[in-house]
Amino acid sequence: MRYYVIAPDGARYGPADLGLLNRWIAEGRLFPHTPLIFEATGESCLAGEVPGLGFALPPVASPMMNPSGRPFQQPFVEQPFAAYPRAVPYPTDNGSSDLTRAWVMFGLGLTCCSVTFISGFLAAQSARRKGHHGAPMAMMANAVVGGITIIVFIWFMAWVLGSGLNL
Repeated sequence: MRYYVIAPDGARYGPADLGLLNRWIAEGRLFPHTPLIFEATGESCLAGEVPGLGFALPPVASPMMNPSGRPFQQPFVEQPFAAYPRAVPYPTDNGSSDLTRAWVMFGLGLTCCSVTFISGFLAAQSARRKGHHGAPMAMMANAVVGGITIIVFIWFMAWVLGSGLNL
């Protein structure tokens, strides 16, 4: 028999079998007054009413029922919501570090190492794929530095080769 655990905020966890529910009881995640929904039928009950769950204390009496026959949500819950097994939302990478790297490479390209525009352009492109709104400007800036670098390099090589290497 498997049950869904209903958290006070309405989130549904599971389905979990009796073994997992007993482990959550031992870890302090599940209490006798926690609402459960039986997976097979969709019927709701309290965890303290389910045979086979090992609570140390006797089950808590059922709360008042609303007209639909389901228990009212209790406004105060003794366990923290984090006690339920829930996926932790990690902050997503929006490309800020890539954009910073793109602008640093742009600055280096302007001051001394003009070939850094390639790395800057690729970093800006990575930031754009991650959805950063400032990435197109960084891509364009690095592309302009790269274009100017290529034009200056070609002009310099033409000047050196045209002068017959008379240094």
